[in-house]
Amino acid sequence: MKILLINPEYRVPQKNIQFPLGLGYIAACLEKAGHGVSVLDLNAERQKRQELKKFIAGADFDMAGISGMITVFNGMVEAARMIKDKNRDLPVICGGTASSSAYRFLLKTPEIDVCALGEGEKTIVSLAGNWGEREKVKGIAFCAQDGIKETGEPDIYGDLGEIPYPAWHLFPMKKYLESEMIMPGIKSGMNMISNRGCPYSCTYCFRNFGGRVRLRGADDIIGEIEKLIKDYGVRHINFSDELFTIDRPRVTEFCEKVIGRKMNFTWRCLSRTDLASVELYRLMKKAGCLEVGFGIESGSDRMLKSMKKHTSVAKAEFAIRAARISGLHVTGTFIIGMPGENEESIRQTEDFCVRNDIYNEIFYATPYPGTELYEYAIKNRVIKDEEGFITSLGNITEYSENLTDMPAARLIGLKTAAEANIRRRRSQVNGLVKLVRYIRNYGYENLFENIKARIFK
Repeated sequence: MKILLINPEYRVPQKNIQFPLGLGYIAACLEKAGHGVSVLDLNAERQKRQELKKFIAGADFDMAGISGMITVFNGMVEAARMIKDKNRDLPVICGGTASSSAYRFLLKTPEIDVCALGEGEKTIVSLAGNWGEREKVKGIAFCAQDGIKETGEPDIYGDLGEIPYPAWHLFPMKKYLESEMIMPGIKSGMNMISNRGCPYSCTYCFRNFGGRVRLRGADDIIGEIEKLIKDYGVRHINFSDELFTIDRPRVTEFCEKVIGRKMNFTWRCLSRTDLASVELYRLMKKAGCLEVGFGIESGSDRMLKSMKKHTSVAKAEFAIRAARISGLHVTGTFIIGMPGENEESIRQTEDFCVRNDIYNEIFYATPYPGTELYEYAIKNRVIKDEEGFITSLGNITEYSENLTDMPAARLIGLKTAAEANIRRRRSQVNGLVKLVRYIRNYGYENLFENIKARIFK
């Protein structure tokens, strides 16, 4: 069977893009099963609507798969309609986190035949081989005469090493390699994941891979990196999974093998603040790691508890220090606007960022479908029109709904002020630090002479 896979356009404009790993794995599994696969990567190519319609009209395929996050819900629906405009009999399957968390709304679109739920590698292969008996395929939802039918949990890979590497050759790799990824100035980079699943239960997070952690072996990870280096000249790896360091022996083995093989690439990863280790971070640095990112989210212990983060402000501060003294750059994400947020907790987050000299753009709390936060928003009538809310979702830096007890205008104003204050106060602190360093290196006399020379030049 000939299958067209579509990666919808995510954000406009978006300077830096990351490879769509989910679709890459789907494509690889379909090819391994003997199917012909083509890819329409709208997020990389940024084709105009008329160009997209023309491409679909002229393409030769027997089935289409559309994958995306909830923020591209509208793009998925539009692509499905274009496919059915070409031929009403062409099967259209939706996947990704949008499909898993909002299939009830995607299936309101008659042009969408099936939604894959959870991990889709085995599901899509089964659908391609058994479309006439799709109701027997596990892990899908579809419309029947008496409503939406679900076929239970999907078949998944217990051993992630059995999944073939992403089908990079089907995607416009040059565009991804030219992107600066997460770290400014870093090109020729590629994102990958080293494990699936998360045992934690943060209220704002949707866990598409479930709660059981499955790890890729160090040799499997290194094999993928070596192939990326050999075939595409990749020089930097961005590990996208949130829990790269959850299994310390696995990370240690990976680092030691990278060092032992004298592999020439850099990398970054994400970790939790309660998993910090100076010894591990120093080994990671020696193995080429440049940066570690933490989901810090708040400078308030009260807010961290309400988010079910199961960590603390003190642990976050230790993690930052541990990474920095190991020679790693540190980034952190923050959320403002969770239930219970107030002026005091926002100020605590501001103070945390200044005190620890750390700042990324702060996100608004957004109740994404499938999360505990979303259920809270429905129960408390924050979201009154689910479909309208889902179709309005966009960039996570944009305001969506007010989950706090303060007026929305006040929340927006406090967030804006906090961001400005963080930038200003960090600048003042950095200026003072530079002054102290100058005095330590050159002495007060040299400082005064320098000032006098500048005044009377």
